[in-house]
Amino acid sequence: MGSHILFACPPGCPRDQFRPLAEEVLLKLDQGARFEDMVEQYSQDEGTKQKGGRFTFFMAEGEPQISPPFLAGLFEIEEIGGYSTVVETQFGFHIIRLDEIQDSYYRPYEEIREEIISRLEGEYTELAAKEFRSRFLLTDEVRIDGEAMEEIFAPYKTRDAR
Repeated sequence: MGSHILFACPPGCPRDQFRPLAEEVLLKLDQGARFEDMVEQYSQDEGTKQKGGRFTFFMAEGEPQISPPFLAGLFEIEEIGGYSTVVETQFGFHIIRLDEIQDSYYRPYEEIREEIISRLEGEYTELAAKEFRSRFLLTDEVRIDGEAMEEIFAPYKTRDAR
């Protein structure tokens, strides 16, 4: 889990004007400035600013919802409480702090048994339904036998149609 200070600069803004400020704040942090104070003063991420810059979820490598440069910056931090270099993403510049590491683990089979069974049953039902429906799809080889159709519909014809 991590925290960050965001110097917002979406695509098209003059990025060379924001990097020096981010570098200056990182220097202050390295010299002992309190991270939460820097968040309050500089961060432009309203979602995390009220929480001292802290994210409320753990991030894993390759997380599709998180910008790859941000994740790279987070995972390069060597110790809890350490800071990244200034990281540039499509949102602007970030200073990231590593707050916590949670080791990955596997849930015990007993805990997930019912979930596995439910998923497999759902998957089987979906595949069986697709296979059943596929038997009724018309292909280019389908030919309508006019004589057979006349014979099938003969009992349903009205007198006027005969």
